[in-house]
Amino acid sequence: MDETKGINASHRLKEILRDFPELTDYFLEMGICGCGDEGLNWTIARMAEERGIDLNKFLEEVNKRIKKDKGGGNWKKF
Repeated sequence: MDETKGINASHRLKEILRDFPELTDYFLEMGICGCGDEGLNWTIARMAEERGIDLNKFLEEVNKRIKKDKGGGNWKKF
């Protein structure tokens, strides 16, 4: 995941939960558990569509939360 661009609609849930475990509580609040292999392989875009979540607002909030935590060393280089 490119740490300079943050999370976008094409990122998969498993990547996000692996790289940013601090988002787990927010995902659960939104009704996103990433349960099972199929759900973990969904992109953020598909998850938002399936759950009726506004994709742009969700991405804005998620990226705001990881930027807030950026100083904590959560951004990884691959």
